[in-house]
Order: sequence, then C-alpha cells, then structure tokens
Amino acid sequence: MTSTAITTAPARSNRTKKALVAGALGVALLAGGGGTFASWYENTTIGSGAVSAGHLNWTVGTAAWTDQTGKTIDPATFKMVPGDTVTYKTTVTTDLVGTNLKANLALDNSTLTGTMKDFVTTTTAISKGGTAIANPLTPATNGTYDVVVTITLPYAAANGTDAENTALDLSAIKLSLTQVQ
Repeated sequence: MTSTAITTAPARSNRTKKALVAGALGVALLAGGGGTFASWYENTTIGSGAVSAGHLNWTVGTAAWTDQTGKTIDPATFKMVPGDTVTYKTTVTTDLVGTNLKANLALDNSTLTGTMKDFVTTTTAISKGGTAIANPLTPATNGTYDVVVTITLPYAAANGTDAENTALDLSAIKLSLTQVQ
C-alpha cells in the first residue's frame, strides 16, 4: 500500500497571508481617508451681538462770496489787487456716527489752482453759535457750523509785477471733512 501524506501547512499559510493582506489594506484605507478617526472637540460662541459701522456725513448750505467791504462778489469777474480779501461763507451740518470717530473740517488747499495761488494766503474759521470751534469734530459735537474761508492777496505780492495778471480758480477749491486718528 502506498501512503500519501496530506499537508495542511501551505493552505493555512495562504489563509494567513490573505488575512494579513486584507488587514493591512483595511488599515491603509482608514489611514488614507477611507474612514475617520474620532477625536474630541468643543467650541463656544464668544460674541454678544453684531458690530455696525458708523458714518461720516455732512450737508453744506448755500454759500456766498464777499470782498473785504462785505459786498457780494462774483469770483468769475472780481479782479483782486494787493491788499484785497475775498471771503466764502457757508454753513455745514455734520452727521458723524462712530464711537471713536474724529474728523477735521478744513479748506483743502491742494485744490487751489491758477498762477495766483503762490501769492495768496488762506484761513479757515469754524464757529458754532458764535463760539470758535477747534478740530477735530466728534459725534458729540454734531450740529450746524458757520464756516468762513478767507483768501487774501497780501501787499507783499505787490513787490514788482509778479502777481499782476495772474488768476486763482475759486471754482476748484474744496472744503473737506476728513477722518483723523
């Protein structure tokens, strides 16, 4: 009789290898995003409401130009001579809203154009109810202000003829209300 030996080790070895490969593949899939691992996490809200932006608004009233005698002038036809002063008067009503808002009201001298700009001097006066007001303005000081801009061609400009036949474009000047820190 012939005897045959049955070996079971290789079959068990194949099953073990398959199980190990399947296990490794499962771990690889989980680690690669094929699943999720749980971790602890907490959060809470920290706000107690919404923050809103304020604003910087103003309304500029009707303006008038006068000369040093108080006579109303048309800047387009007025001919200045050394010693003359022209004045711009208007009202400005501010509407400033912002907890820490501050703003300066002033003449923007950078907008003066014309060959006379090198010879004139300018001042801006702000008052409220007859009392001079200093910049900066704040929401607590909202209200209507009288604004007076004075432009003078000083006698010093008469030195020689440099200022003769020059021009200053008054239609280009601007008042500004600018936020400051």
